[in-house]
Amino acid sequence: MSIAMPRRSGIRLRVLPRVETTRARARRYSSLDPTAVEADLSIVVTGDAGWRAIESYLARHDIAPGRFGVLMYLLRKKERRGLPSAMAEWLGVTRATITGLLDGLERDGLVRREPHDRDGRMTHVALTAKGQACLDRLLPDYFRMTGGMVASLDERERRTLTRLLGRVREGVAAAPSGDLGHGGSRCKRVG
Repeated sequence: MSIAMPRRSGIRLRVLPRVETTRARARRYSSLDPTAVEADLSIVVTGDAGWRAIESYLARHDIAPGRFGVLMYLLRKKERRGLPSAMAEWLGVTRATITGLLDGLERDGLVRREPHDRDGRMTHVALTAKGQACLDRLLPDYFRMTGGMVASLDERERRTLTRLLGRVREGVAAAPSGDLGHGGSRCKRVG
């Protein structure tokens, strides 16, 4: 499973529309399922609030989310090293973005680049002792904070939530995007 880093549009929905509003829209737009919209918007608002809490925590510890993502990727690897291309895929960013993140992390001594065992054109990236120490300082409170986000749910409810969100992710991946063949339905920028 990858953890694509969220891309921000600058717009954040913080309050869900009233149920009556959603149901009124359904009378106008026959394709609108009010309970689906309510569930989707609940996921978006909750996910955004959780991500803002994580960003705030990382900012207080002077580490950018992308850099933290690279360190977490390396931590999950048994050998504590990995290929930059695999990191980019796991984080949902470009290889150029990974190169920039690795340059900064290497400059700070948190990772090091090593030659690939079999292919001289490739490099591995390894977590250094300093990088591990950084995570050892960050992660206890990080896990307390993220655990606190779901503390009102018991273990069975958390497993159910995880299972249901997995199904939602599958639906998101399978959902059509772009033009559905209804030509002319796009809004054009005015001005």
